[in-house]
Amino acid sequence: LPAGDRFWSADGITGGGAGTWDTATSSRWGLSAGGPFDMKWRNTNGDNAVFIATGATPGTVSVVSPIIVNKMTITNASGTATYGFAGGGSITFTNDAEVYFAGSNGSSDINSVTMNCLLSGPVLTKTGGGRLSISNTGNTVGRYVVTQGIIGATTSSQFGVAPTDVLTNYFTLDDGAGIGFAGSTTAAITATRGIYLRGNA
Repeated sequence: LPAGDRFWSADGITGGGAGTWDTATSSRWGLSAGGPFDMKWRNTNGDNAVFIATGATPGTVSVVSPIIVNKMTITNASGTATYGFAGGGSITFTNDAEVYFAGSNGSSDINSVTMNCLLSGPVLTKTGGGRLSISNTGNTVGRYVVTQGIIGATTSSQFGVAPTDVLTNYFTLDDGAGIGFAGSTTAAITATRGIYLRGNA
């Protein structure tokens, strides 16, 4: 099959839900939100991972394999039924390298997603309203682009190792987009992590 959208099912029966993301299980992904979910994740295909809110209740997705993904589209069900990504595996973003929050709930809890697994890739673009929180260390993302909403962490080290030389667009922010630090009124960003205020085209 050519690359395209692949819809997540935690149990292989109903779309959505909390479960384990690996490259071995053959009943986790389908070509539509209603299934059937009879496919395994294929890193070599460059697919988009779609996590829906209308099936099983969203929850934590444990990433247990090295995962390569083009784009992630995430829709939460409520402020308490949200997706999060954790585990000892990793997510590498390629090509579009995008995390898109679907829905129209702005920065409310319903559009909040926490990444607590290793992230890598030359660039990570966050689109859609809401907050993407990075809560682990050891990430190797080259730079970040935020077109809507907020990308957040507790400390700047959670974004990854700071560039040795100044990278003027380490963070690229469109109008209305921002960087946030949980639990802090002030936070230090290493001088080599440049912030480029791009505005909207």
